[in-house]
Amino acid sequence: MRSEIVSQEKNIVKIKVEVPEGEFRESMEKAISELRQKAEIKGFRKGKVPKNILEMRLGKDTIRSEALEKLLPKTLDTLIEEYELELIDTPKVDIETLEEDKPVVMTVTFETRPEVELGDPATLEVEKRIVEITGGMVEEAIDQLRETFAERKPVEGRPAGPQDIVHVQYTVEVDSEEEADGKQESVKADIDLSADNVREEFREALLGKNVGETVVVEIPKEITEDAEKPSETVRFKLEILSMEEKRLPEIGPELYSRVFGEDVNTEEEFREKVREALKSRFEAESFEGCRQEAISKLCDASNVEIPDKLIERQVEEIKREEEQRIQQQTGKSREEYFNEIGIDIPEHENEIRKRAENIVKRSLVLQSYAEREKIQVAQKDLMEEIKALAQSIGAETGKVQQFLASDRERLEEVFGRVRYKKTIDRLVESVKVNEKPFVKETGTVAEEANTEDANNKDANNKDANNKEDDA
Repeated sequence: MRSEIVSQEKNIVKIKVEVPEGEFRESMEKAISELRQKAEIKGFRKGKVPKNILEMRLGKDTIRSEALEKLLPKTLDTLIEEYELELIDTPKVDIETLEEDKPVVMTVTFETRPEVELGDPATLEVEKRIVEITGGMVEEAIDQLRETFAERKPVEGRPAGPQDIVHVQYTVEVDSEEEADGKQESVKADIDLSADNVREEFREALLGKNVGETVVVEIPKEITEDAEKPSETVRFKLEILSMEEKRLPEIGPELYSRVFGEDVNTEEEFREKVREALKSRFEAESFEGCRQEAISKLCDASNVEIPDKLIERQVEEIKREEEQRIQQQTGKSREEYFNEIGIDIPEHENEIRKRAENIVKRSLVLQSYAEREKIQVAQKDLMEEIKALAQSIGAETGKVQQFLASDRERLEEVFGRVRYKKTIDRLVESVKVNEKPFVKETGTVAEEANTEDANNKDANNKDANNKEDDA
C-alpha cells in the first residue's frame, strides 16, 4: 500500500492511499464467498452460486462495496499507525477509483488532536496558603460538631425559641403591576432559627410564635433594570406546623466516641484531635488550591486551537448531565425547569460553551504535558489507587481488583485518574510555590473530624473524576 499526505491544515490531515489490486482482489473473493453463503437464488444451493450470477442479481457495485468494507479497517489502522495519528473523530473516506483488477485509490481525511504549544511551568508561580490553627477555630469546630450530633425533641406548650427548628408550610406572593396574582403552590420547609444563613426577617417573625399560628414576612424584591419601575414586594405567608428543639451533647466521652470512633479519654485529647483534623483538612485544601492554580496558569500560558468538534461534544455532555440532574431532582425537563425559574436559555447556553472550551483546553494541555513529561503509571501506583477506592466504598481490595479486571472501561477510568494525579503532582513540582501564612477566621470539621476521613481526603478527592482524566 502506498500513501502520502496531500494536505495538512491545523488539525485536518488528508492522505491519498493506493491499495494494490492484489489486496482488493483478495477482499473481493472474501466478499463473494460470504455473499454466496447468504444468497438465496432459485436453482442454486447456498454457497454454490456462480460469481456471474451473483453480479447479475446483486450488481457489481454492491459486491465492490462489500469488498471495500472489508478492506477499510485494516487500511485505516495502517495509516493511523504509520503517521502516528491521534483521532478525535471518525475518518472520512472519498473513493476515487474502485474497479476490479485495478488499485483502489482513495483520499482519507483525518481530524486529529490539535498540537499544543505548552507554556514553561518553570516560569509560573502559585500560592500555597499555610493556615494557622487558632484556638478560636478549634472552639468553633467543636460547636459545629455539637450541632451536628444534636438531638431533636418536639416542642410542646411553648413558643419558638432562638435555638429551635420550625417546620412551616408557606406560599409566596409578588406584589407588582406585572405579577398582581403571582401565587405559588404551598411548600414545606424547615427553618433553623439558630442558623447564620436565615434571614433576620424570618427569624424575627417566627420567634415567640406557637404551632398553628401564621406569620407574614414581606421582603423588597431587588430592582436592577429600571430605577423608575414601581417597587415590588415578595410576601411569604408561613404556617407553623410543628417545632423541635436542639439538645446539644455535652463535651464528654459520648461526644468523643461519636466523633472519632476511638478511645479519647480527656477533653484535652479531644481538642487536640479536633486541631489535628482541622490542620489535615486545611493542608489538603491548600494543596488542592495550589494544584488548581498551577493547572489554570499552565493553560493560560499555553496556546492551542481547539476544534469545534471537541467543544460541541463537551457541550452535549454538560447538557446531558444537566438534564439528568434536573430530571432526578424536579421531575421536569431541562427547558421546563429553566423557563419556570426564569433562566435566560441562550445566555445559559453561552456559559455552557465557555465551560466546555475550558474543560477541553485543560484536557488537551494536561495530556500534552503528560506526554512531554513521559508520565507513566506503574503497577504499584494502580494498586494504591485500587486500595484507596476499596477503602472509600468499604469493600475488600481483592474484590475491587477482580471487578476492575472484568470491566475494562472502569479499569481505564481508574488508570486515567492515577495518571491525572501524577501529572498534576509533576506540574506542582515544576512551578514555583510561594508559601503565604494565612489565618482563617472560621473553620469547620463537621464532616472531616473523623480521623480516617481527614487522612484519606485527598485520596478520595472526586476532582480526579473530572474531564481531564484522559491526561
